Amino acid sequence: MGRMTHQQVKHLYWRAGFGITNKELKRVAKRGRAHLVRRLLKPGEVAQLQLRSEEFVKDEIPPEKLNPSRIRQRQKQYLNFDWLTEIISSDNVLTEKMALFWHGHFACNIGNTYYQQDLVNTIRNNALGNFDTLLRAISKSPAMMQFLNTGQNQKEHPNENFARELLELFTLGIGNYTEEDIKEVAKAFTGWKTNRDGDFFINKKQHDNSQKTFKGVTGNLDGDGIIDIILEQRETSIFICRKIFKSFVNEQVDDRLVGLMADVFRRDYNISELMEFVFMSDWFYSNHNIGCNIKSPIELIVGLSRSFKVQYTSKDGLLRAQKALNQTLFYPPNVAGWPGGKAWIDNSTLAYRLRLPSLILNNGSLDWEDPDGDEDTFLESDPSRSNLFSSTDWDFFKKDVKKLPRTEIPGLLLQSNPLAIENNAYAFNETDSLEEFTLAILCLPEYQTC
Repeated sequence: MGRMTHQQVKHLYWRAGFGITNKELKRVAKRGRAHLVRRLLKPGEVAQLQLRSEEFVKDEIPPEKLNPSRIRQRQKQYLNFDWLTEIISSDNVLTEKMALFWHGHFACNIGNTYYQQDLVNTIRNNALGNFDTLLRAISKSPAMMQFLNTGQNQKEHPNENFARELLELFTLGIGNYTEEDIKEVAKAFTGWKTNRDGDFFINKKQHDNSQKTFKGVTGNLDGDGIIDIILEQRETSIFICRKIFKSFVNEQVDDRLVGLMADVFRRDYNISELMEFVFMSDWFYSNHNIGCNIKSPIELIVGLSRSFKVQYTSKDGLLRAQKALNQTLFYPPNVAGWPGGKAWIDNSTLAYRLRLPSLILNNGSLDWEDPDGDEDTFLESDPSRSNLFSSTDWDFFKKDVKKLPRTEIPGLLLQSNPLAIENNAYAFNETDSLEEFTLAILCLPEYQTC
């Protein structure tokens, strides 16, 4: 549990955050593993995201397109921009990293921007807290209740949408429940409502008070009672830990290690304790777990932006970049969220991913046609707005690597250093400027993994 190698520290800071600078690497590498993990887990104040006002967004919408739907869409796009730029600047890197995980786990895409704001703040406030608390808060949030039609679920006319996704995607996973379980769970959640302000309440007249049976328990079960039973099932902790293993350890799952994680998690569903167990374990730092995961588009954008202190003055470029790479915050493809892993890479996204460092660091123009054909409903179709609107602090990076030999810069930016590989296929011109040399490294396939 003593000092870690630089590669191990980088591994920890990429998986628990979005990379690390050379200055910070030298400073924290002197500390032991326990100190670094506790430092990452130390709770910090989470800045609450505030929705931009209708008056603010009206100014940039053409008069002929000004309508309530377009206003809400603009507010949602600014919510995306504000969260992403907060992640880039935040010191609470593990909190935001876990929030991104839960954002995909509890995927939700609705037009009500006030509900979306409430949902993301709920996730961020509980990202490293207790899964029990988080699950109940999400289940009663107006965003998820609207998305999965919980408010339409009432006695004599049960709606099974929320019940199905609760069991399949949020807790137990496929194969650990039956169709009869879905019917019984749906009856237990009848009467769950929100008022006009989005406040949760139970309409007792619409609740089914009949006897229900779920996982061997029979009684007049309600929604909270169902969640109690779900959390008692070992399959729940295994399902959650399996997803966390794929995101934070290795996309190739080791069932034995997932079992160890599940044992820790099931004690009281403390998310921080689970992540501490993972980051403190020797197996987390095994060579086969280092540099093996493909960065998500958000990880790619945030990692670049933090390493070079990139600042963005407009939401449009970041939105285009996210959509081109198939991960736009608040716009999951479906209720299952983003598939992740190798699904991040295809013929269309690979070219953009390899060009992204040059585009961001040089405030390039994202020449891209929307494959879905709905560009006008996502962003205004104005070629002059296609730039990323970014400014890069190259002096910050130059100062950070000032005393670092040029041959060691790849080792800082990549988990595998191509210059250290015998007979490497990469050739760098020694006369290149530091900017040109650095961009060449960032555009290597190795930068796509962490």
